[in-house]
Amino acid sequence: MAIVIFERTFQSPVSGEQILNIDRRNRWCLQAHGIGAKRHLLSRDGLRICCVFDAPDAESVRTAAQKIDAPPADRVWSATAHGPRADAQVLSSRSEGSERTLVLVERSFQEPVRLDDVQSVEDRGAWCLSLNRVEFLVSWLALDRRRMICLYEAPDAESVSRTNTRLNLPFDRIWSADLYVCDDATEMPPAV
Repeated sequence: MAIVIFERTFQSPVSGEQILNIDRRNRWCLQAHGIGAKRHLLSRDGLRICCVFDAPDAESVRTAAQKIDAPPADRVWSATAHGPRADAQVLSSRSEGSERTLVLVERSFQEPVRLDDVQSVEDRGAWCLSLNRVEFLVSWLALDRRRMICLYEAPDAESVSRTNTRLNLPFDRIWSADLYVCDDATEMPPAV
């Protein structure tokens, strides 16, 4: 199994409950393609989503999305996970009832990057992360190493933006997110 990232922009806002209901209604199709929905990170405005699946490959996620007649994704890609908080249950327990927020950073690269190179920049800037109360949780790096999604916990998205700018870490977009853990990912009720 591979980690597959599904990114999508919506024309009008959707709710976390709508996303989880889509998962529930279409679980049969996902299972038929060997796909397990793990977690969804939905922007606070409901217009962007980043979904994490366990799947045979990115093509199986694309195929399943077409069969359930879902609007096409902006991007679907296979990835590797890196970081101390890759587990969905750990992420959901951290975000519940906290005054801090989850912040997602989208990164694209012209040339393939080495994870160690990106990590070394962040390590050298640990003082800046600490100063802005930004904690790195997990990164998903595309197999072609040209796309990366990083997840942080911080007071707000501005703190993460300020930190990334100061450290010269490239980013396409930074947004606050709510985490929705899929029913079949944890055997527990969805976390918000």
